[in-house]
Amino acid sequence: MQGKDPTRFIREALEATLVFYYPFAGRLREGPNRKLMVDCTGEGVLFIEADADVTLEEFGEALHPPFSCFEELLYEVPAPMMC
Repeated sequence: MQGKDPTRFIREALEATLVFYYPFAGRLREGPNRKLMVDCTGEGVLFIEADADVTLEEFGEALHPPFSCFEELLYEVPAPMMC
């Protein structure tokens, strides 16, 4: 893995995997009687690359919540545009 971009590696692996597990590339929709269903739209999954100025060691031995910087680790997904 040394010398390779881990983000690119993960993104390419995810792209290859979604070919076989295409429902994961869809969107959850509410159907009749509030039943959840997968709409196989082929939109793909949300993939976010981020940098952090914190190391895993700074979280301590056990990675269990609550984390001191929990809010900083979250990304607010924009609402989809409806047609």
